[in-house]
Amino acid sequence: MTISIRSKAILLFIGLALAPLILTTWIIIRPTVLAAIQQARIQNLEGIGDRQAELITVWMHERLHDAAVTAAMLSMHPSELTDQFNHTKLLYYLDTVRKEYGYKTIFVCDKDGRIWLSSGGDLKGQDVSGSDYFQQALKGSTFITEVRPSEFPIENELGEKEPGVPTLLVSTPVKAKGEVAGVLVLRVDLMLLNKEVRRVKMGKTGETYLVNSDGYMLTESAFIPAIKAMGLIKKRSALELRLKDPQTGKLTKGVKHCLEGGSGFNPEGYADYRGVQVLGYWHWMPEFRWGLMSEIDVVEAYEVIYRLDHYL
Repeated sequence: MTISIRSKAILLFIGLALAPLILTTWIIIRPTVLAAIQQARIQNLEGIGDRQAELITVWMHERLHDAAVTAAMLSMHPSELTDQFNHTKLLYYLDTVRKEYGYKTIFVCDKDGRIWLSSGGDLKGQDVSGSDYFQQALKGSTFITEVRPSEFPIENELGEKEPGVPTLLVSTPVKAKGEVAGVLVLRVDLMLLNKEVRRVKMGKTGETYLVNSDGYMLTESAFIPAIKAMGLIKKRSALELRLKDPQTGKLTKGVKHCLEGGSGFNPEGYADYRGVQVLGYWHWMPEFRWGLMSEIDVVEAYEVIYRLDHYL
């Protein structure tokens, strides 16, 4: 059905008459709509961030539990390991725990800090007496290290031996007759921690990641190809990527506030480590000395507003 010239003229007249009203109305209600969308986005980021913090805390407490249970099974004097049968039996037990719960390495040290039992790596005979994880466990405490470069060449995410691979260790005393007889150490697989951090999805550009007290990312970025192309990292984001605004060279606003402790958000947006404007929510986790960041690109977060602005 063909629309007549008269009908077209009427429609054009109505459109021209209503355009100022529609535009004026949008200018008036836009701040209200934007505020509502901001509130919804922040609540979403906050819910995801707090939930992720809970999941990570539970996951880490499971690692502490694994260490305590395994150490209890090894509660014997180190001299008993000179017996070949006991040595073989205990090594089989450590192998079973390591494979069942996904640890990279499990090793046991004597009171002098010498490794005398090792599963998942040829570390027997190595001296770790000067390490903080050995010293703390020797005092009777269960201890979690910072994420740090490995002191020995260990298997990386590609299955290759590499020195300095980001690693996380949990140590606990092995006791005999109530006294510390040695130290058990679990080397956590950081790729499993990375999966925990990224368990909850946030649209196309949303990501959640951990940051240490020096402002370095501890897990893997969702934008590895992009930040490699920018020259920000060579191999991985964990311990390589310092979370700076590329324009200012300073820590991003979200990370800076996170490292000051507590929780918070920024509804207006700030430049992330890619230089992209994001909305962010941060949550400091004092137990592990980690910050948890939840961010999404502003363009995606406020897509509805931008589309309406474009049409109007």
